Amino acid sequence: MIFVKFTCRKLKAISIMELRKINILLTIHFVLLFAGLPLFVEAQKNPLVEAIQRFDEEKYTEAETLLSPLILQSPDNLMINYYYGACRTENGHYGPNEINYLLKGSTGESPLKTDYYLGIQYQAMQQWNNALTHYLKYQKTAAQEEQATLGLSEKIQQCRDQFSPYELETEDIAPVPIAKEEALQAETDTIIYTPNTDSIPTDSFLAEETEIEAPATVPEKKQKQAPINFDVNSEMMYVDTSNFQTKEGLEAYLKWKQLSLQLDSLTRNLDEWRRKYAEANTSSLKNALGQKIVDAEGSLFGLQRDTRESLQTAQRAETDYWNSQPELQRIDFIASLKEHAASYNQPQVEIAEALDTALIISTEILPTIVPAKQQPAGDQQDELVYKIQIGAYSRGLPSYVKKQFDKLSLIRKIDQYTDEKGVVVYTTGNLTNYEDAQKMQTQVRREGVEDAFVVPYFNGKRITLSEAKKLEAEQ
Repeated sequence: MIFVKFTCRKLKAISIMELRKINILLTIHFVLLFAGLPLFVEAQKNPLVEAIQRFDEEKYTEAETLLSPLILQSPDNLMINYYYGACRTENGHYGPNEINYLLKGSTGESPLKTDYYLGIQYQAMQQWNNALTHYLKYQKTAAQEEQATLGLSEKIQQCRDQFSPYELETEDIAPVPIAKEEALQAETDTIIYTPNTDSIPTDSFLAEETEIEAPATVPEKKQKQAPINFDVNSEMMYVDTSNFQTKEGLEAYLKWKQLSLQLDSLTRNLDEWRRKYAEANTSSLKNALGQKIVDAEGSLFGLQRDTRESLQTAQRAETDYWNSQPELQRIDFIASLKEHAASYNQPQVEIAEALDTALIISTEILPTIVPAKQQPAGDQQDELVYKIQIGAYSRGLPSYVKKQFDKLSLIRKIDQYTDEKGVVVYTTGNLTNYEDAQKMQTQVRREGVEDAFVVPYFNGKRITLSEAKKLEAEQ
């Protein structure tokens, strides 16, 4: 009786709103209690959940197979991007695509090993500073036992020694369009002609063999890492990440580079989706593409803002540092930067090694070989080439043009020369016919240089297009 009275008094004290809250909580409790098993079974059928389980079991090939269709269906899903990039790395695939997957995945609540996998990717691509940055960042958060298991200290030392045990496969690198005449043809170093022994009696002598030395081939030139060309202010441009004087400036610069990659990727996707939207012939396809475009444009503004703020933070941190230093020290550092930048433009000395490339030809075949006629030194063969002019400036490159050229130089070789009026002309490409030149012009314009145009040269001298077409018709 006492218990009933106490309960009644408690119920009177509870408001109607509180009773509703209790009712909702009890309902959720019973739903989870009795529906837990079906939900668990459904989760097991989820391919993403299954892929993550395979990844945790270190079955990376199976996980990648499960994630491949998911990345096509949901290219902007952060979790899928992380695990797909991690699987690709574990399975020995290295390149810009894998880096993009990991960078996109790192923008969300990605697992701890994002920086570890990015370190491996950059080490494989021999970008030592980027690799060290991510390895050291991962080292600060990972447990000692995990670091030892992954051999992190060894990888860090390899980057400092500029050594990579990872091999880049051709299929993992995005193909870069090159001119036809620049394509390299495979050559064999040694060719041996031997007579058919079936047609020679056993007691006969073999034909005398004469050895002719083939020209020594030039060893493959080792590519030097490109300068970063980071404008701190109007009088100072950093060439390498070692030039940074503050930790805040370096971290902001690296974040800016990472965000710039994401921004470029998003911009390219938007351009592609807009092109497909214009060509779509069904309403369902247009609706799907339209939704993608709207979603991407919604995140584009925030990404542009973050990219701009990271750049300004890096420039401000370094400028504040140099403003606090003596003027003489600042002048000396600017001079050292110019010397450092000039070292990138100096041609590397190439030493031709004597290679054993003997060409052995039987004397029976030797008389049929006619020696090539030597061309007189003064009789130079006429050469007509087409180049794509991307700019001409007499007072140096504007900052926005320089950034544009820096991006273009990642996929194309940019040449420059000074004409008779002192104007520096920038070109790319070296094509032998006008049709191919027009195709490259279209491609370069798509890559950002909207005012690119075709310019013909005959024996190194610029000529008009009408003159070039006449010469091309005569050839």
